[in-house]
Amino acid sequence: MNKLNNKGFAISTMLYGILTIIVIILMLLLNIMRSSYNKENAATDEIYYYLNKCVSKQIALEKCYKTYNVDPSDLKSCADEYEAYTSCAGKNINTNLDKKYLNTTIIDKAAIKGSGIINDPTVTNRFIFVGINPNNYININGEVGRIISVEPSGSIKVLLTSSFNSIFDPYTVTTNISGVGRWENSTLYNTFNNKFNSFDKKTYFDRGKFYMAVIYNSDSTFEALQKIRSNTDSTEAYFGLPSLEDYLKASENILEGGATYCNLSDTTPSSISDTFTNCRTNNWMNSGTCAWTSTGYSGIDEYMTYSASLVTNKPVTTKCNSNMVVYLSRNTTISSSGEGSVSNPYIVE
Repeated sequence: MNKLNNKGFAISTMLYGILTIIVIILMLLLNIMRSSYNKENAATDEIYYYLNKCVSKQIALEKCYKTYNVDPSDLKSCADEYEAYTSCAGKNINTNLDKKYLNTTIIDKAAIKGSGIINDPTVTNRFIFVGINPNNYININGEVGRIISVEPSGSIKVLLTSSFNSIFDPYTVTTNISGVGRWENSTLYNTFNNKFNSFDKKTYFDRGKFYMAVIYNSDSTFEALQKIRSNTDSTEAYFGLPSLEDYLKASENILEGGATYCNLSDTTPSSISDTFTNCRTNNWMNSGTCAWTSTGYSGIDEYMTYSASLVTNKPVTTKCNSNMVVYLSRNTTISSSGEGSVSNPYIVE
């Protein structure tokens, strides 16, 4: 009997030992799981902490970015907000501030004397290239152009250097169609439309304002420019011709103090004729032969043209050079190497 009791005691002791080992193993597993859970929670809490910490800074940065749509010339104003947001999480974040914008590159150079870039004397927040050969060359996916201006909206107006030697229209109209209607129904418009549609990357371009006003020889310079910029004779489009205003303002003579001052604010009747003469020199848009503008003259079948020797009106059936004008988006970025010269143009990315 004693032997049986001893045997049962031994078996019970062994079972209790095994149970104890199982309990210890389970407790160890629970501790390991609890430790892992705590680490995950700590990591999650840390993420939440940094997200909440940076929310206000992110909101401030995004609010500052929105000002680009209003004032694209002030891109650098968000530098403080950018630094505050990216440093709060201890890492750099890739944003548009790392890019080189074409419009701000041009505007920054306007502050340099002799750069050939000036504030437009008659249009606020517009920057233009003036002089015989300013650094305004640009390469747009293999298409070479010369920059006319940075518009108040931040878009960039470009004159493409490739041209057609063509008539404006092969026929004259008998009805009183002028301005936008005359242009959009012309042969030259269809030629430009075909060329634009052949571009590989049309995403580079944006719709811009093109002015089609009619001026008269009796106009003062001030009056003629007011007519040219009239919204009643304009259209929003992807392409068009340079206006007479673009040509006149490409002359360095619009700067006061020059020997041949081209006064764009002259209110004297018929002074526009003198302006044609005075703005013709020191002008990078001058060409050896006549070139069409979008500005009509005295009626429906004559348009203003410019050349190296003369600014005058010509019938639509005359053959002249035709240079397409396009607008680049205000968000256009360029490679860091281009400087705008003929040998090293700005290169659109």
